[in-house]
Amino acid sequence: MLSNEEKKVLKHQLNSIQGQVTAIDKMIELDRSVEDIYIQFKAVEGIVDKALYGILDDLFRKNFAEVLVKTLDACPGDCPNCDKLEILK
Repeated sequence: MLSNEEKKVLKHQLNSIQGQVTAIDKMIELDRSVEDIYIQFKAVEGIVDKALYGILDDLFRKNFAEVLVKTLDACPGDCPNCDKLEILK
């Protein structure tokens, strides 16, 4: 689940994407140059990438934490990875 701050950032990114897409639609109606339209599409791509990587980062962090907790719980205290687990902990 996303934190309130993560939700706020993601909603801001989605609003930016919507604004950019609306601008692209207007540019097409106004017969703006293909280069200008391309620049706007690249801006949308950048925002989408940033949002996607933020979600992936959160997902990977949570999965890593879950695996770490399970591994720590399974370690009896003298397993071969105890030193490494202590560092990660």
